[in-house]
Amino acid sequence: MDDQQVGTTPYENKKLNPGEISLRLVPQATAGGALATWEGKLRLTPGIQTIIDRDFAETLAQSSGYSLSFDRIGGKEAAMSIISTPDAAGVKVDGNSQGFTPVVLDSVGEGEHRILLTAPGYEDKLVTAKATNGHRLVVTVQLSQLPQPTASASATTPGLPVLGQTSPTPKASPEPKTTPAVSLPPKPYIQVLNTPTGWLRVRTDPSSAATEAAKVNPGQAFPFKDTSADGNWYQIEYKPGDFGWVSAQYAKKVE
Repeated sequence: MDDQQVGTTPYENKKLNPGEISLRLVPQATAGGALATWEGKLRLTPGIQTIIDRDFAETLAQSSGYSLSFDRIGGKEAAMSIISTPDAAGVKVDGNSQGFTPVVLDSVGEGEHRILLTAPGYEDKLVTAKATNGHRLVVTVQLSQLPQPTASASATTPGLPVLGQTSPTPKASPEPKTTPAVSLPPKPYIQVLNTPTGWLRVRTDPSSAATEAAKVNPGQAFPFKDTSADGNWYQIEYKPGDFGWVSAQYAKKVE
């Protein structure tokens, strides 16, 4: 804490000074290897408890965790703010959909709430936290990125029989039959990559919060139309005359 070793988890200190602190959590190495260190800044408020919970992994992207803190807002109601990494994660509070992060709820019931965050390519995260009247509960969550799927070496190797299948008896033919090549659109085009779900959403706008227009599959290719200002989305013509946006994380531009 602020570059000083203060102990090991679980750690609690009720005598810290208010203000911003730098916190670093260094996990011990396991039999599987070293785990990624987490570091962040926290703002401590007098009389308010701040909670940090982390699940460590080999990389920071595969780690997850959350922090809980409160802001005094006065009044007789409780409020809640939910922030996530990555942005635009879906949020359910007590089973009710609340849209996509960042989420601000000006009125929630006092007491314990179950907060579920989901995002494509990330592991779901469930946080249980207690809201208090006169305060805004601030929930900051990092989701764990799922490992990228790898192609099977034996699944689609051309010219090789698949294990367990009987090869048909070859028939005489003047010319060997070949599988016709997949027709690709003119370059540049967008090709869909492997995804954890086995499909990719097409959105009406370049945002995870936008309406889903369609689903496309890994390996498919579509005419390229545009790139979003932040470079995170490609616009494609997913069927004649219909246009939408796909995440550049799971698609590549072929030129």
